[in-house]
Amino acid sequence: MKDISKIIARKLLNSKQHDDDAICDQWEQTTKDNTTFLHLMSDFWRVQPKVEKLDRQEELRERLKVRLTASSRLEYTGKVIRLTWSRIAVAAIFIGVIIFSSVYFTKQMMPVKEDSFFQIATDAGQRTQMTLPDGSKVWLNAQTNLLYKEDKNTRQVTLEGEAYFEVKHAADFPFEVETGNGKVKVTGTKFMVSHYQGSAITEASLLSGKIKFAFPGGEKEVDVAPGERIVFNANLKSYTQKTYDVKTKILWREGILVFDKEAFSMLIDKLERYYAVTIDYPEDKFKNIHYTGTINNLRLESLMEFISLTIPMDYEIKNRRVIIR
Repeated sequence: MKDISKIIARKLLNSKQHDDDAICDQWEQTTKDNTTFLHLMSDFWRVQPKVEKLDRQEELRERLKVRLTASSRLEYTGKVIRLTWSRIAVAAIFIGVIIFSSVYFTKQMMPVKEDSFFQIATDAGQRTQMTLPDGSKVWLNAQTNLLYKEDKNTRQVTLEGEAYFEVKHAADFPFEVETGNGKVKVTGTKFMVSHYQGSAITEASLLSGKIKFAFPGGEKEVDVAPGERIVFNANLKSYTQKTYDVKTKILWREGILVFDKEAFSMLIDKLERYYAVTIDYPEDKFKNIHYTGTINNLRLESLMEFISLTIPMDYEIKNRRVIIR
């Protein structure tokens, strides 16, 4: 089947090709989830403001405002859209249209004053790239939740998981990433932040620009320079900060995982997220094992064989479960 994401985007933009309707209808009837998703996207795009006698620019501006308000209502009713592979691509194009409208028209008229809201989540085994409403770009690693809000003073991101950001510069419009165990403050830069649920570790790596890492409670802030990585342990209430080959920290965007003396337990956590599998192993047997190596787009079977070359172990793969002995 042709790229369904592009077909749905063309339908939303009224730029369909001759066979788009038939292909989209076939895709919609495949599963109930497809039907629900398509209806949700269509309703969201076509929502009309209840206003009269608007000129063309004002009408488009009002439609944008209504869409932003509609997305806020999704949060308040407790509905979070969890995107799968094809839906991520659809949403990327769809949100991109809204963002383009926002950027284009706010350059020509007074900006929209309502707070904007944007949320996306990835499951295990998934990665995606999005453009945020302010024009900043973000790449989400597996099992990551991101919530973006902005008002007239700040751009605020709440992150659970791992993400790489390329923030659009705005000196008077701060961009902050809150993880629960710390906060990263920037104005415009390229950096990575990681903090998964249940973990005491929060880390940030800076590729270019400048960031500040604010510790819980806001009692202390540390400047992080390009080429530095900071790791904060909430349990120990301590941190390390050192020069690092930070480019290796974002290679997961290309399907490459780099491990540098990684504790076996951390290795397992990352592999479970990346491959969407469950890995069972005797923790006592591997508690003093560390792993160094690069995994480059390997299939699960090849991955386990690769690791077993450096770490003596027996393993068995049953569907989406790996048993290590």
